[in-house]
Amino acid sequence: MTARPAGVRPLTGQLSLFELDVGEGPVEQLEARPPLPAATEVVANHDESSGRAGGNGNDPLALLAGYLTDLAAVAPAVCVPSEAELRQARDDWLRRLQAARRSQSAMTAYRIAIDDLLDWSSDHARNVFEEATIVDYLTGYQRRAQPAPATYYRRFGLLRRFVRWVSRRNGLPDPFLELEPPPKPRQEADWLTEDEFARLLVAAEHPRRQRQ
Repeated sequence: MTARPAGVRPLTGQLSLFELDVGEGPVEQLEARPPLPAATEVVANHDESSGRAGGNGNDPLALLAGYLTDLAAVAPAVCVPSEAELRQARDDWLRRLQAARRSQSAMTAYRIAIDDLLDWSSDHARNVFEEATIVDYLTGYQRRAQPAPATYYRRFGLLRRFVRWVSRRNGLPDPFLELEPPPKPRQEADWLTEDEFARLLVAAEHPRRQRQ
């Protein structure tokens, strides 16, 4: 067995920050996770790891690369929620909105958007926590529904808020992280035309007098 170079600290069985789901679940869930390999187990595989990194067993970088490779091999797999669990998450999300006194129209829009995404992903056997799935869903939604720009903008925002919430709660990647949102549509009704604005100024300069 190759001796550990001076200055390299032995690995322990402590959990890294990436394995902790802060604020979610009891402590027993953390204790139930498989422990990281002991230092003796990692060092025992050092010759093979250092060979993959260039064959220099005395190179600290090669040793570190071997350690990281061995740790990645035993990292716990990410568990994607099932369709039933996602439906339950939808209900939990709607209860949160209700507690926040969101309008009934907002809750209805959330339910329709989420159900449409979950139905589509179930029919196509797709994982909603992958960016490609969201892109394909939004493309198909535009093709079959042909929504107005404001409707599509709202659908994108509703799904992004819900999926991000589920991602954070379950320690899953956010598929919306790198997606650019659609441009916010201009609300034409909120703007005056140049002619309307000019007539408004004229009317302000010559207000009508009220006669008794």
